[in-house]
Amino acid sequence: MPLKRSRVTKGLLALTITAAVGLTGFAVAPAMAHQSANSSVSSSTTGIFSDTLSPKIFADADRVPVELGVRFSPQESGEVTALQYYQGHKAKDVTTATLWSSSGKALARVKFDATAKVGWRTIALEAPVALKAGSSYVVSYHAPKGGYVLTENDLTKAKSLNGFSLRAGAGVYRYSKVSAMPTQSYRGSNYLVDIVFAPKNGAVDPAPNPPTEPEPQPTPPTDPAPTPTPEPTPPTEPKPEAPMIPLEPAIPAPPTSSKGFPTATNTGLPAGWTPKNEVTGDYWIRTPGAVVEDLRVINGTIHVQAPNVTLRRIDAPNTNVTNYVGGSCQNGLVIEDSRFITNGHTTDKDEPVIAPGGYTVRNIMIDGAPEGLRVGGKSAGCGPVTVQDTFVRATSPQTCSDWHGDGIQGYDGAALVVRNSTVLLRETNNCYGTAAFFYPSGQGNTSIDIDGLMVGGGGYPFRSGMPGTVKNLKVIEKNWGYGPTLVECSPISAWQADVVRLDAAGQPVTVRGISCQ
Repeated sequence: MPLKRSRVTKGLLALTITAAVGLTGFAVAPAMAHQSANSSVSSSTTGIFSDTLSPKIFADADRVPVELGVRFSPQESGEVTALQYYQGHKAKDVTTATLWSSSGKALARVKFDATAKVGWRTIALEAPVALKAGSSYVVSYHAPKGGYVLTENDLTKAKSLNGFSLRAGAGVYRYSKVSAMPTQSYRGSNYLVDIVFAPKNGAVDPAPNPPTEPEPQPTPPTDPAPTPTPEPTPPTEPKPEAPMIPLEPAIPAPPTSSKGFPTATNTGLPAGWTPKNEVTGDYWIRTPGAVVEDLRVINGTIHVQAPNVTLRRIDAPNTNVTNYVGGSCQNGLVIEDSRFITNGHTTDKDEPVIAPGGYTVRNIMIDGAPEGLRVGGKSAGCGPVTVQDTFVRATSPQTCSDWHGDGIQGYDGAALVVRNSTVLLRETNNCYGTAAFFYPSGQGNTSIDIDGLMVGGGGYPFRSGMPGTVKNLKVIEKNWGYGPTLVECSPISAWQADVVRLDAAGQPVTVRGISCQ
């Protein structure tokens, strides 16, 4: 039975409602004291979460501006009359909350006075906003100094809750200096954001329900590094060399390379390479089939907003790549003969270098970032990932409070193919990560196909819980905390591998064989 909402407060606020055509200002009622359940809330109003819900983490260590929210779909049509969030004692200067459409349009935005009072806070809308059954929405608030509350592993699976549908990873965040719709998720975190909702006569909308918008699940540590905002227009937009056919759901496995395992010196950019163009800050690619070559992007993010894009000979110091845009994954991304070096200050909130999925990397060098490659976003349509002739060395961040770093990390990941690659986890200053290769069970992953992988570092350099084939796995016997491998065998697995370490002369020595049937 839906729970009644009892945490309504018309706080000191200046209210802005976003109509379909834009933002329009409205006058605001004066402040009122926190009211009881019977004083201002209709008996028919509900919310996504229970009024008794409280966070397990009352103040995250993050102190950078971030938008936090939840993606939801009402099972009945109705109206939102107020926005809610849980105020933590370290979340200072919170003054903005927003209701978003699935496309990122602000349907309602409220401005209100900051408070230091801990607990649920409710800000009434000047005018209700109609929601349609089955459509996807996001409600969020902006924490300009971090310190927000959360509960990890609370929204890891899709569920129906109190008249609302939530997809796996419904808790979402986005680093931004200004309010912007959050789209990323981490470990099923619930950031305790809610609405006051009045169903339309308790009747389900007769119109067919559109599917709820999928949500990617990258696994950054609790919160990755801030992305500069607002996003500037890129100086140039690449032109396609030739149209490309969209990828099918599966990517054929590449042949096994005869080369030795890659190193930081024999991967990446060719010798003597120089860029034709250089950009500082974010860079956008919006043309399907575009081929971008010989470009240097410094201190930014490469936003791939179209399918079948190729990045070739890219130098990307302190720069990451994402192909998740507008609620869906832009598959067919190929990155080859490129270098990603991270220097300067790093934190355990930094984004992975390449994410979330549906991409192929060949002859890539990644070094210095706290997170390397992510294999995820399956629920958002992200396709398989292929890693070939690539060197990845994830490194402990300089700011380390809760680092869960990995070289390759799977979370909601599609099929993963690895050929002739090296993945290392370098742990420094008593800051410890998880694994060089991390593709466990219980996180929505699919399968692995590995032939030729050298790993080292982490608690277990190689940790897998999914079915597949593993050949020529080499484990460097140093810098790991628990053991060379952790293999969680599945009843449907047909899985075998030899675990090999390198001796002092660099020669492989078989430690033991692993077989899962």
